[in-house]
Amino acid sequence: MPDKPPSIKQVFGVIKNIFEGVGKIFKGIGEEFIDVGEGTVVGVIDITTLFKFTFIFLGTYIGCAVYFLTNIRGCLVYYLVEVFGQILYIPVRITVWIFSLFSLNLQKPLDTFWDNMESLDQVVYKYVGFHIIHYPRNVRQKCYVCKRLKMKVMSRQAGVVKDDFSPGGRIEQILMGGINTIKDGAYQLTHPLD
Repeated sequence: MPDKPPSIKQVFGVIKNIFEGVGKIFKGIGEEFIDVGEGTVVGVIDITTLFKFTFIFLGTYIGCAVYFLTNIRGCLVYYLVEVFGQILYIPVRITVWIFSLFSLNLQKPLDTFWDNMESLDQVVYKYVGFHIIHYPRNVRQKCYVCKRLKMKVMSRQAGVVKDDFSPGGRIEQILMGGINTIKDGAYQLTHPLD
């Protein structure tokens, strides 16, 4: 027995699906033009921000180097005392390291000791007016403090750019909007009976 011919309703349904599929394909193409522009803007803004941060990063570090070099004369004594103190502290670091090889953690008691020294320093400064484990504020400001862009800011922005361009990243997600509409239209066009 031959298949029965499609009804008028089915024929119009197929024609409707074909036209809707073609319409979705053209709509998806239009969306893709918009999405390409939006994806480009996102990429350009994030890369520009990374370049801006790079120049700020380099500029602040160069500025700090110049600042510290111009103050080297007044700070050299403090730097030498710092180096001498670090040299004297080497045996403590080596001891902590050796004990850590035998699963004995001396770092925690050492950290507690320095936390207690910090607390004692604050009490002494409050009542006597000078520090016992820090240089005076003016020395710290002149010889040790300089504002510069932190490396974590650079790393965070580099991560944003990486996320933008990686598979499944922001730009790909933006571009998939129009592509998905085209796929839906193509499916509807090739499967008009569904």
